[in-house]
Amino acid sequence: MNKVKIFSLLVKDYDAAIEFYTQKVGFDLVEDKAFGESRWVTLSLPASPDVTLALELAKTADDQALVGKQGGSFALLGLDTNDCLGDYERMKSLGVNFHGEPQAGPWGTGVLFEDVCYDRHRIRVYFHFDRFEPDQFEFSHSLSCWWDFGVFTKSLMRGGTALMDGRMV
Repeated sequence: MNKVKIFSLLVKDYDAAIEFYTQKVGFDLVEDKAFGESRWVTLSLPASPDVTLALELAKTADDQALVGKQGGSFALLGLDTNDCLGDYERMKSLGVNFHGEPQAGPWGTGVLFEDVCYDRHRIRVYFHFDRFEPDQFEFSHSLSCWWDFGVFTKSLMRGGTALMDGRMV
């Protein structure tokens, strides 16, 4: 395996999701074509056009039950940014629903937001942990593991200490 190429996201309405992700988050519309009785809709961020988000219409009862819950209690997508506070203010002014305000920590500055289907995603300015020693930061046990799509944060919780050397143990 080389990399993640396509990540599928169940949506209730193609057009509402396209509008949200392109007009409010900053994705580009890559494809929107008829695909049998459905549509093939893909989006990508300008800085990473080789990774696409495929919007999939939730048609079955099982799929519809997952919409808005695809990440469980965690963020489904983790989006890297150079200006978390600026993106937060821009997106908030466009009506995006956030879970609080951006919070800073040794892993970076980030905040959760919801898309039009209530799935949670995170925007964050990530610090490069390879500059630090693994025992440099201590975290409380209440902080959970960061498993963000598209970004390897190198922050795995174990015994209250974050292992930041890239090992998955």
